[in-house]
Amino acid sequence: MTIEETIKDNLKDFSVTAAILFGSFIEKKEYRDIDIMIVLETMDDIDLISDALFNIDARIDPSFITSIAFEENISIGDPFYLNVLKGKPIIGSVYIERCRKKAGTPSGEIIQRYFDLSVRAHRKAKITREYFDCYVSCKFLIEYLMMRKGMYVTDPHRYDSYLCELGLPVSDEDIQAISRILMHRRGDAKLCDSDVERAMMAVEKILE
Repeated sequence: MTIEETIKDNLKDFSVTAAILFGSFIEKKEYRDIDIMIVLETMDDIDLISDALFNIDARIDPSFITSIAFEENISIGDPFYLNVLKGKPIIGSVYIERCRKKAGTPSGEIIQRYFDLSVRAHRKAKITREYFDCYVSCKFLIEYLMMRKGMYVTDPHRYDSYLCELGLPVSDEDIQAISRILMHRRGDAKLCDSDVERAMMAVEKILE
C-alpha cells in the first residue's frame, strides 16, 4: 500500500469527518514532513490518532480541528484553511467538496469584516511601531483588497505577487517595504531599517 492508503486504513478506526493531505508532500516537492489536516466532530481521539500516524511514519505531521471550527475558518476566508482545501482529501471527499463550494467568492459581510480588522490592526501598529503589529496590519489590508477583487488570499508565500496585482496608489519603494514586511514573517525576505515606518505610512494612505 502507498503511504496515503496506509494512513486512510489506519484512520478508519476513528470517527474522522475528513482527512486532507496538503503542502509539499502532495506538490511533489522535496519534503521533510507529511502535512495532514484531520477534521473531527470532537477532539477526544487526537492522542490515539497521533500515535497511530506516528507509527506509520514519524514524518507525518497532523493538525486537528473540529468541523465547526474548520467551516468557520473557511467562511471567513482564512488563508491557511483555504490553502488546506486545495489539498488531497483521503477521507471525506464529499464533505471537502462542499466546503470548497462554500469558499467561493467572498461575501460583502466578510469583506467588511476584513476592512474592520485592517483598520484596527493599523491603529495598534501606529501605537506600538512593532514589526509583528505592522505585519498584521499589512496582512489584513492585502486580504481585504484582494477580497474586494473577488478573490481570497490562499498562498501566504505569494503576498508579493498579490501586491503587484492590486496596483496600489503608493510608490514602488512603499510596495517593496510592504512586501518585505509580509515576506519576512516566513523567512522569504530580509527587512530594511525603515520598512516598518514606511509600510505604516503607506497603509494609512491606502486606507484613506
